[in-house]
Amino acid sequence: MANICFYFRFKEIKDKLNITWNENKTVSFMFKKTYYFDVERSVRQLNDSICTINAVPLTVSYKSKNFGFWSKKMISLGLSSISSVYVKKTAGEILFDGYEEPILSTLSNFPMLNVEDKFGIFYGVSISHPKNSTNILYARPESNVTLNVPSLLRAPRKEVLTSFWQLTWRHEAEKRGV
Repeated sequence: MANICFYFRFKEIKDKLNITWNENKTVSFMFKKTYYFDVERSVRQLNDSICTINAVPLTVSYKSKNFGFWSKKMISLGLSSISSVYVKKTAGEILFDGYEEPILSTLSNFPMLNVEDKFGIFYGVSISHPKNSTNILYARPESNVTLNVPSLLRAPRKEVLTSFWQLTWRHEAEKRGV
C-alpha cells in the first residue's frame, strides 16, 4: 500500500441554509455542499483523459436484468447500435461537467422519464448546485433555543478533503490502443 496515489482531490464546504425554528419545537435546515478542485494536492488535472467503463449502458443492462426475453433482446440491440462499452473523456466531464451519451439523448425526449441529457458522476448536483436535503432536529420541550447538536452549533463553513479513485501504480500499459 506504499504506492497509493489520489489523483483528484476536492475541498468540500458545507453550508446550512434556511435554518428555521418551527412551532412544534423542531429546527429544520438544508445543507448545501460545494466542491472545489484542489489543484495543489491533486496529482492530475481535470482536463486529463480517462478511459473507463461507460456507466450508462451498464446501468441500463443491470436495470433490465429481470425483463422478459424480447425486452432484453430489444435493449441489447439498442445498446449495441448506439453506445460503446468504454468511454474516453476528461476527468472534468466524467465527474462534473457531464458528457453526451446517445442513450440519454434518446431517453431525454420523453419528459415522463425525467432523464438528464448528459451523464457525469456529480453532474447537476455539484459545484454550484446545492444538494437539498432537509434535516429536522427535535428540541427539548423545556427549551426552544438550546440544542445539544454539534453539527448545528459548529462553525458554518468547514473544509473537508475528499478524494476520488484510489489507485496503485504498477507500470505503463496499453490495452486495445488506449
